Amino acid sequence: EDETIDASSSDRAGADDVRFVGLRIGGLKVKAQMTAYQREEGLCIVAKDMIETLNAPITIEDDVATGWYMRPEEQLTLSFFDETLQVFGADEMTISGRVANTPDGWCALLDVWSRIFPAEITYDPGTLTVSMEPFETLPFVARLEREAMRDRLKARKAGHGPNYREIENPYAWVSFPTADIAVDVKASSEGDIDLDGSLEVAGDILMTTARIRTAKNEDGDRSFRASFDRVFHPPEKSLRPRQIKFGDVAGLFQPLIRRSNSGRGLRVTNTPAYIADVFDVTEIRGPLREGWEAELHRDGQLIEFVTVPDTQGDYVFPEVDILPGHNRFVVKLFGPYGETEEREVILYAGRDMIPENEVRYDLSISQEGVALAGDVIDEPQGASAALSISYGLSRQASMQLDAAASEADGASGAASLFLAKGNTNGVVRLGVAGADKPAVEGGVAHIFEDKTSLNLRYTYRPEGMPFDDTRHSLRADYNTSLPIGQWGLPFRARTEWQRSADGTDILSLNGRVSGNLQGWRWTHNAKLGFQKPDTGEARTDLNGEFAASKRYAGTRFRAGARYSVAPSPQIQSVDLALQRQMPRQSFAQLNTSYDVSTGDTFLGGSYGGQIGPVTLSANGSIKSSGGWVAGLRLATALFHDKTRGRYRAATSGLTRSGAVQLNVYDDLDDDGAFTEGDNPIQAASFIVERSIRADKTDGSGSVVMTGVSAHRPVNVELSLGSLDDPFLQPKEPGLAMTIRPGQVISADVPLSLSGAAEATVILLKGA
Repeated sequence: EDETIDASSSDRAGADDVRFVGLRIGGLKVKAQMTAYQREEGLCIVAKDMIETLNAPITIEDDVATGWYMRPEEQLTLSFFDETLQVFGADEMTISGRVANTPDGWCALLDVWSRIFPAEITYDPGTLTVSMEPFETLPFVARLEREAMRDRLKARKAGHGPNYREIENPYAWVSFPTADIAVDVKASSEGDIDLDGSLEVAGDILMTTARIRTAKNEDGDRSFRASFDRVFHPPEKSLRPRQIKFGDVAGLFQPLIRRSNSGRGLRVTNTPAYIADVFDVTEIRGPLREGWEAELHRDGQLIEFVTVPDTQGDYVFPEVDILPGHNRFVVKLFGPYGETEEREVILYAGRDMIPENEVRYDLSISQEGVALAGDVIDEPQGASAALSISYGLSRQASMQLDAAASEADGASGAASLFLAKGNTNGVVRLGVAGADKPAVEGGVAHIFEDKTSLNLRYTYRPEGMPFDDTRHSLRADYNTSLPIGQWGLPFRARTEWQRSADGTDILSLNGRVSGNLQGWRWTHNAKLGFQKPDTGEARTDLNGEFAASKRYAGTRFRAGARYSVAPSPQIQSVDLALQRQMPRQSFAQLNTSYDVSTGDTFLGGSYGGQIGPVTLSANGSIKSSGGWVAGLRLATALFHDKTRGRYRAATSGLTRSGAVQLNVYDDLDDDGAFTEGDNPIQAASFIVERSIRADKTDGSGSVVMTGVSAHRPVNVELSLGSLDDPFLQPKEPGLAMTIRPGQVISADVPLSLSGAAEATVILLKGA
């Protein structure tokens, strides 16, 4: 005989109606068992179980539940006895028949919980599972996500991340060089056909990186440039050189006293070959209430967290890395019930500043204007020498001393002081040369809370200083976002006033605003110029240009116009263009332009793409008044593939940055080397410097990826999602390397077959 009690809305729920249900939020299994009762109206979940599971600061006393869930200011009151609910200050609502008293305490139907928690709640009786689809992130879910992020952070700091194999890359006395080759052909209606070309070679010579370039221009002149450099990695804060360059080198730039001019010479510095990832370290601390936790974020990324305050009741992040430039940290505080607070910490490390107690120097000795081979680059300046020494006074202050001497300008010197505090940084500089008065320069930059920035700089040069054609210069740069539209409009402006040595005043104002309207990306630039000479009439110019573009099914349409308002209003030109993306990373473009002042119409076209390892670009134009021009450029590169023992062609650009050549194959004989019988893997891609590259392996399993950062550690790993066979796995998690410019590092990536596991899941019901 069936003795099950069927509880109605007015009956007290009996023990036989009990259900033990699980709770899922989104795709996350939160709890395996909550107590609920099956009623005619639906599933009734026991209140204390639901509240404890979601960690809600809601208490039940005298048949009344009070508290809050999403935000403390949004209170709720649920009266089980009176069957009423008031949520977040709204009008009280009746929930008659939606709650019931059970042996385990008061319960409420799913629609009542949906009014308390911002989620759609459903029940699947077949799997005994209650599912919640939140309309916004619930504090309980946010806490689980934070814990998962912290676990990943702890794993990285504990060294549990991938153990990449380091590829040794010492300098060699002689190495196989790489080469970039380009040929240009240009023809015109005037009957001229010009053939130009260039060859750039890079490789190791005498334990240095040698770069040699020769080119022939349209005038028939041939140039030759050669440079040799060596990069060292001494300990931090060492006075030993980090870079030595000789041959055709760029001279040292020194504000107020010296421009950077090229010529044959020598340059020695202990400045790193690339901008360091870390400028300095600091400590960030603040009060932490009991039960609260603190996280430190930089650029939206979690970098550290604290769950227990120190003896003074503070959160402490003891060694926080300061990167060069503007550092914005956000300390996020989380309460025990989902309460959140944020505190912002701004630190600025100027690009010209160096870490505390560190000394850096840069020495240049050269013959400016003359190349290593003896041909004249620019107006020869004779022999010159320059030295800059910088010292980090503190984390917020650095100083720099500059000295220079040349046959053309004589001796000169300058002293600079760099300061940074919070959102503000500045520089004060004095320079002396053959003038009676010193040159002066001062600047200050500030970043406001809404990311608006203002940069002011003033320079005074007396007669007798280098490049003293300008006496006074005052410039202001302003960047912000105008409060127009949903996201605002980026706006940039520059105002500059100059007074030249002859007494001419020049005032200019430039503005740029850009935005996106219904898929149209547009930009407007305007420039106002005012020039008043010491004698004669003043002149005012106001002109600008507008451009817009939009993509339609793989084709981008562009339109633009240039105009003038003063001294006379007129449209100067109108431009239209169509650009179409083609297969194999190629493109074709048609463009036309109408010059209003001359009445000429120009019609042109261009094509660019890859034909295997050859980069092809062609262009041509014709104008209505007669005349045409056409050009063709072919470029490719050559490198020595040591795994195949021969030279191979690759896309151009190998000599200007680092490159890595990887060979991916299924190592069927498991010997760790590509031998006969192994299977090359096609269409495999890689993650380089935390970005997935578009390059894919060819039919031989090989890929050459150019544009890799030089002189800094780089990690490379196989993108497993690019493999067709999910059971193939690399034998090593990845590779670590440091590449020099013009160098191609070659390595094998052998794969092996992984296994699979089969499991049987049995669900038991009753017996």
